[in-house]
Amino acid sequence: MDKIKLARETRERKAKIRLGTDTPRCATCGCDDWECLEAHHIAGRAYDPTTDIRCRNCHRILSDRQNDHPRKASGSASFEEILAHFLLGMAANFELLVRKLREFAEMIMQRLQATSEVVS
Repeated sequence: MDKIKLARETRERKAKIRLGTDTPRCATCGCDDWECLEAHHIAGRAYDPTTDIRCRNCHRILSDRQNDHPRKASGSASFEEILAHFLLGMAANFELLVRKLREFAEMIMQRLQATSEVVS
């Protein structure tokens, strides 16, 4: 096995360990390319260690939305503050998921229309 192939396989193995699965997939768009997948802190890194897997594009969108969340109060966060940030993160996840579901549905409808035009 050449060095380049071995290095790539090592990077892939490390990425899958970091993501916690041998079959990582973006929770929003379904991308399964390990090179594009990252762990996203749902509540924000400052509030909770819980992560899910997102592709870089979806991760950027969700992380940017976290910039609009209220800033951390001084000192350690209370349970209520952690929970509020987690809920805000989940709401952003659902908003992005709804956007993707609409995109997928519209693509399917366009394919159906194109197929029905060919048959007619």
